[in-house]
Amino acid sequence: MYKLTIAHGTYENSEKFKATLESILPQLKLFSNVQLLILDDSVTNKTENIIKKNNLKNIKYVRGRKRSIDYAFIWLMANSNSEYVWWFGDDVMENNSIGYVLKELEKNPDFIFINSIADKKTLDYGKNFRMSGPEVIEKIGDLLLFLSSLLWRKEIIYPYLYKYEHKFYTAIGFAYPQMEVFSKKGFFLYIDKPLFKSEVNRSFDQLFYDPFKVFGIYYFELLDTFGQNLYLKNSIKKEKKRRGYQILKGVLYYKIKGLNYGLGKTTFTDLFRTYWNWYIFWISIPAIIIIYLYFFLIKKA
Repeated sequence: MYKLTIAHGTYENSEKFKATLESILPQLKLFSNVQLLILDDSVTNKTENIIKKNNLKNIKYVRGRKRSIDYAFIWLMANSNSEYVWWFGDDVMENNSIGYVLKELEKNPDFIFINSIADKKTLDYGKNFRMSGPEVIEKIGDLLLFLSSLLWRKEIIYPYLYKYEHKFYTAIGFAYPQMEVFSKKGFFLYIDKPLFKSEVNRSFDQLFYDPFKVFGIYYFELLDTFGQNLYLKNSIKKEKKRRGYQILKGVLYYKIKGLNYGLGKTTFTDLFRTYWNWYIFWISIPAIIIIYLYFFLIKKA
């Protein structure tokens, strides 16, 4: 049994996979108690060929059929053979990151949120510190959907992995078992030291999902599912208000800029259907009307 599994899912993305693998391999050679587990749902053999050239005893490569990103990472967690699992996406690991994480694991946390270089500009939570479940919701929020930042003690999350299988194919199905654990007492740790580099200028028009559906609808379904939990109730209420306001601002911003990808695809009808029962939506109506007049009347004149 390994101490840590770095769990990576990939699909027809050989160039990014190669960059991820090359950042992990030198460190993987240093630690026999760390495993790299890869689930490849690709149709082509490009990723498999890269693995064959860089095979190590502590690399396990599995071919699968394409299902969904949330199913893939739940599968990786369930099939890991280690005490801890680090869900890692298409990102580049910094030098000595694995060694740093192993030292943090000596504190026996149940969960670690790991900061990235891209997020360092927007997150300023101070040094590494311990969090309660409600604090996780308030301080991390929708970054619970950020693969490469999420590291779990397997035994604490394992019982809930398939409890919300009906939420797979929403791209955030792996967030439900996380919320189950946060609704209980635990040792949750935040690492402010950026240990990986994510894509800073991510292009929304190249995403495989609709950002509004994922962050404006599915994410709020997640919050509503746990919104009546007495332990998380107040924190979830604050998070819904914060994130709802961000979504409204984001949609209006893309409308002003005339951008048609990402949140820019969202119509005012979509907003109304989703947020009609929120007071923050109604107090935003004047701004929405102004943007509507500008975007559909003045700009087209």
